[in-house]
Amino acid sequence: MGNRAWLYLRSNSGNGARMTQVAEANNHFPTLWRILLADGARGTAIADQRVFGDAGTDNLTSDADAAVARLGTLSTFLGRHARRGETPWLARQLDGAARYLGEQAARLTENGEPAGFSANLDELSWLSDDDDFIATTRESCHATWTQIQACIAANDARGVRHLLGINGPGDWVWGFGFGGLSHAYFSRQQPPRDTTYDDFVASGGLSADDLRCDASGSDAFRAKRRQRFLSEDYFDWLQPYLDERVAYWSENISPVGSTENEQKALTARHLVSGYYPRFLLMYTSGMDLTLLRDALEPVIAAYERCTDACRAHEENDRQPPLWFDSIEDYETVMQLIGFCYLLHRRDLLPRIAAMFDPAYRARDTLYEDLLAYEFEGRFDVDQWYHDVPYRPLVFSFYRDTKAESIDDIAAYLDTWYPAMLDATWHDGHLDVGAKGKGRKIYFGYWAVEAAAAAYLLALDDSSLRDRLVYPKDLVDFARSRDTDKQPDAAPDGTR
Repeated sequence: MGNRAWLYLRSNSGNGARMTQVAEANNHFPTLWRILLADGARGTAIADQRVFGDAGTDNLTSDADAAVARLGTLSTFLGRHARRGETPWLARQLDGAARYLGEQAARLTENGEPAGFSANLDELSWLSDDDDFIATTRESCHATWTQIQACIAANDARGVRHLLGINGPGDWVWGFGFGGLSHAYFSRQQPPRDTTYDDFVASGGLSADDLRCDASGSDAFRAKRRQRFLSEDYFDWLQPYLDERVAYWSENISPVGSTENEQKALTARHLVSGYYPRFLLMYTSGMDLTLLRDALEPVIAAYERCTDACRAHEENDRQPPLWFDSIEDYETVMQLIGFCYLLHRRDLLPRIAAMFDPAYRARDTLYEDLLAYEFEGRFDVDQWYHDVPYRPLVFSFYRDTKAESIDDIAAYLDTWYPAMLDATWHDGHLDVGAKGKGRKIYFGYWAVEAAAAAYLLALDDSSLRDRLVYPKDLVDFARSRDTDKQPDAAPDGTR
């Protein structure tokens, strides 16, 4: 695991301290952090992550506006001094970091209170024999930025690059520190991205080529579908394929497996692998939501069958049909819960809870918060399985104002698709023309749980509706069927 460090943005407002983690490092102090903390001062320790001991080290803090301005200065200088024939990737990365961190700082600012960076360097101090690690580190940060400023003043681009320690992507991702930033724009970037941070955010994490994709089909199909990647030709192939898969595994049993119970468990998993993608395909293709509402129950029933079969095979009555450790499985569970609210099928929520509570009750904040809108007695926990991208969505349930909650959900939608990189369906739209000959299938990309949060929190989601992965018509459907009252407040037990 190594010696870790965390970088936070923090503000002290009239309602108390607010904080968000924006970066992490392991076994080193990134140059990016040195620049951000160059005007630093000793600050109160943030000990949230100090689970393996505490050396009693204070945090190193700095003013956020001044720190972000330093990144802007670097970005402008290096943009003007790109090497001949070189794409200005370094300036683009610095500009992206400045924009991301500036946005996060702005979200934390309330009633004019300034935001600041705060670095937890406690574990890094273990690697030093210095009697006052924070004081020495503060001086080092200041010296680094002073030298960079001198090179900028002398128009010495080579000197700036030398001080930054950057010659190529292998240096800037981890050594410099871009790869440790919490936003998906900075993750897994080798080779460097060919898009700006703003364009990346506006696209929901999809590339420019993805956004230009507008799959073919009749005018009627194109008008009805809910995402542009679904062509009529591909839909006409995939729907029968999934129908046949469901029909086959409803009537046959897997020949693989050393016992009958194992064969039944594998069969149930094959069945679910047809049911839920088919359900999402129905939504993506534009199915009437009244009909989709009725189609949700068979999906839940298929997962129940899978649960029963897997528990019998494993001889474990706590085993769930999906595992929260897997981001793909976790996302599926949150989607299913979201569909229950948005399609007004709350009657199915007890069945979902029966499948997952034995393994995960009181172990995940988002799971508990979503179910708390239907059930009393859910648990107030402060942990969740996947920090990226779910942290801002979790935070949206705990804000003082609806504007803050909307900002959180917007941040979640910006990072949702890139964060699903390990899901088997990620980039499935790139294989739409292959019709089963590619590696993946595409049935839609939908952050259903984000729409459920907007609905349950009774938020004005007008600013979210142009996001590609935000299912706005599900929110409209849910609100149109409300009769007694809008769910405008969290139930007891939800903060």
